[in-house]
Amino acid sequence: MIHKPSGKCPFCGGNKKQGKTTFTVDLGFGIVVVRDVPATVCSQ
Repeated sequence: MIHKPSGKCPFCGGNKKQGKTTFTVDLGFGIVVVRDVPATVCSQ
């Protein structure tokens, strides 16, 4: 199934735009933080 993203945030209904985010994962033996990950983010 291919999902076409809409322009609205599914949580608050705000507009989505291209931006950057931080991705964090706990691997059990350490934490990895990746900054400036390209993403579609809520404007609110």
